Order: sequence, then structure tokens, then C-alpha cells
Amino acid sequence: MPYTYQSEKGSRHEYERTTTDCPQGCANPSGGMRRVTHYTGKIDVFDVYGEEIEQERTDRYLECPTCGWVVDL
Repeated sequence: MPYTYQSEKGSRHEYERTTTDCPQGCANPSGGMRRVTHYTGKIDVFDVYGEEIEQERTDRYLECPTCGWVVDL
């Protein structure tokens, strides 16, 4: 289950543990990297077959909580 964090600026982050090892080789005692979903607060509007679809823009990446190494998804 993801952990959700909301910053003072209003942007939200979700953290979810994965079993992926860090590419740097550091050993995290709580296990693996974490998948981060950062909601930017920006809304994209698409026109699909005459119907407007709104979607919140997100940034997704894997992050090692030990060394801070980031892998874009």
C-alpha cells in the first residue's frame, strides 16, 4: 500500500516499496528501492472522440532511500 505525503506547496507524493535493488549496490536494511509518484498539480485536458478528458500530470521514478539514486520510469 502506498504511503502518501502532501507538501506545504500542495503537491502530493506517493511512496511504494519495491524489490528492485539499487544500481549503486548499497544495501538498504528495509529492502529495495521505492517507487515515487509526484503529482505536479497541473491538469492536462485531452479531446478524445469529442469528449474532454482531464488528467493530472505526474512524475514517476524509482529512488533509493539510502543513497538517493534516481531511476526514471
